[in-house]
Amino acid sequence: MKCDECGKTLEIGDYPFCGPDGHTTIHSRNAQVAAPTVVFKNAKGEYRLPGRDTDRPPRGFERIELRTQRQRDRFEREFGARETSRLHDVEYGRHEAWKQTFAAHKDRLLEIKKRSSSPVTKGFVDACLRDAEQRANRSVGRHESGFMIESNHIDSSNRIPWMDKDTGWKPRK
Repeated sequence: MKCDECGKTLEIGDYPFCGPDGHTTIHSRNAQVAAPTVVFKNAKGEYRLPGRDTDRPPRGFERIELRTQRQRDRFEREFGARETSRLHDVEYGRHEAWKQTFAAHKDRLLEIKKRSSSPVTKGFVDACLRDAEQRANRSVGRHESGFMIESNHIDSSNRIPWMDKDTGWKPRK
């Protein structure tokens, strides 16, 4: 649709009449302005997450402000993926260490079973060996880090009030 007075093509959401500012949008571009989320990053690409947005970055780190929801979502996704990868590496390392430890002690269990005349002991050793085999064959790295920027997901409706010097030591949501 075109304006009859100035000939400008109007988009959905444009003010339909010519005014002193032309055809401005009737919708606000920033529905709600939020304080930026602050993170610190060094040259190696490592991040530190400050407790407050007023904290100074540690030596060797630069301050990065995530001002838009898109920036916060992207950081949350990328940092969460990085932390999940680290978690999987730790889980895999623990699993491998457990397998090596069990392999070192398996012969001792078999020797105990061989020397014992008690059916209870033999049954217990068999149960231990079955359990260890199942544990050794389990998949590793199924967990997610669960990283999130709290202000993206938690607001006054689902957050416990806090007290600090900035609030005058009074509860604030």
